[in-house]
Amino acid sequence: MYDFKTIIGGYMISSGAQLLNLCKEKNKKISEIALEHQLEEMGITEEELLGMLRETYEVMKASASDVITNDEINPFKITGGNAKKILRYAQSGKSILGESMVTAIARGFSTSEVNAGMGKIVAAPTAGGAGILPGSLSWIQDKYNFTDDEMLMALLVSGTIGRIIATNATISGAEGGCQAECGAAAAMSAAAIVELHGGTAEQSLTASSFAMLSVLGLVCDPVAGLVEFPCALTNGT
Repeated sequence: MYDFKTIIGGYMISSGAQLLNLCKEKNKKISEIALEHQLEEMGITEEELLGMLRETYEVMKASASDVITNDEINPFKITGGNAKKILRYAQSGKSILGESMVTAIARGFSTSEVNAGMGKIVAAPTAGGAGILPGSLSWIQDKYNFTDDEMLMALLVSGTIGRIIATNATISGAEGGCQAECGAAAAMSAAAIVELHGGTAEQSLTASSFAMLSVLGLVCDPVAGLVEFPCALTNGT
């Protein structure tokens, strides 16, 4: 399992206000500020960093489709099969959300089910919330034909938001419940998607805030002592 934080986080941007000020001062996007800070923090070349991000994103895309295309059953059997069911429903034409949105949800479930089956995922920002970023970003890329290079910059945006949340609150489900894991992941995804569509730093941060607000209050309710079931469902919602 890849640890998203070691690849994306680690630099000292501790608040949204600080990040917004940096973007305004330098007239740069969040991804560009994040790239500068990450290169300085890690002491590597841009080529090396983008290579790490590319590997990360490939794991994300694979986990978002693996369960949908693979008939292997989760050995723990608490969850499993939901990703395929949701994808079939997306393709049925009956969903009020539309095929593309429900497909994104299916991809989020796919990653959660890969995680539950001890497969390879990216903890983004945690294993419990790992389906949200792959599901939403891979869907956005397919729907709007963004390049892989554009998606790597989106990862830098999402990582910056995750770092701010981890610095000021928590991304730990054990400490903060689903609002910490899935709420953080939703906020990270929202900011990245807005920048991909040409939004400003302020718009990205606003979207991130609204996404987080929508998840506040969710607690972690283990089933049979395990968080596999609630985590998987919340990744879809």
